[in-house]
Amino acid sequence: MLGCIFKIDQLEFSKVEQCWIADLSLCSEDSYELKDLMKQTKSDIGDDITSLGCLLNRRGDHEQAMNYYLQLLSEPSTEQLDRARCYYGLGGAATALGQYDQALEYHSKELEIHKKRSNRTNIALTHMVMGQIYWKKGDLDIALAYEEKAYPILRLFADPQLSNVHLTMGNIYRGKNEPKLAIQHYKKALELDQQQLPAHHENFGIIYTNMGLAYSRNQEPKKALHYCLKAKEILLKSLPPTNSKISEIEGYIRRIREQIEQNKES
Repeated sequence: MLGCIFKIDQLEFSKVEQCWIADLSLCSEDSYELKDLMKQTKSDIGDDITSLGCLLNRRGDHEQAMNYYLQLLSEPSTEQLDRARCYYGLGGAATALGQYDQALEYHSKELEIHKKRSNRTNIALTHMVMGQIYWKKGDLDIALAYEEKAYPILRLFADPQLSNVHLTMGNIYRGKNEPKLAIQHYKKALELDQQQLPAHHENFGIIYTNMGLAYSRNQEPKKALHYCLKAKEILLKSLPPTNSKISEIEGYIRRIREQIEQNKES
């Protein structure tokens, strides 16, 4: 079985065994085209003590992820950098659950640790994430201010997360009803990620989704549908089927098709 690729069907904590148990299924040979993607996913998740929480978040098991991170934080032996990662993961889980104020509290605690360590890149990355949450809250000017804080530092160090700053700026300008400016930022995010990520990485699905929404707002529903269909194809390959992004893109596609039909009737 050496070199085989497995899919995680179920992941749960056994109170009896006091460990996490995964149900696996062997993937077909067709899945081997995704080896590069899987290597990148492993890189994204990491191999430190917080990695299981990251995996749970990716699966959409956000409450389990939060419980895991809180358990780590309760242990005195957990080091400061791992505590920062726990707060980052807690913030991600809270954001996914729509608990934006709670997410900002977690990321503020993460930020405190990074400031004590004087890590400029991690400070900028936390500002970037906080900007994303303020965008979700609808506080667009605050969101933009956080992204503008993050941008020069991440650009200076050529950080791969710079593409996500452009992505969030695109979302902000789309929220400000400036879809053309939003599309410019999405294209820049796409250009950066094409230089550093495998073709079926989740990030491309997210970028294409948002490009589709921007084209829809710009009254170009056919282009919108094109990008949302590309997004769905990638997200189905890169994410577990339980991830909320799958159902979201399916909803967007339905609405855009309705928009096209309405345009035909008018």
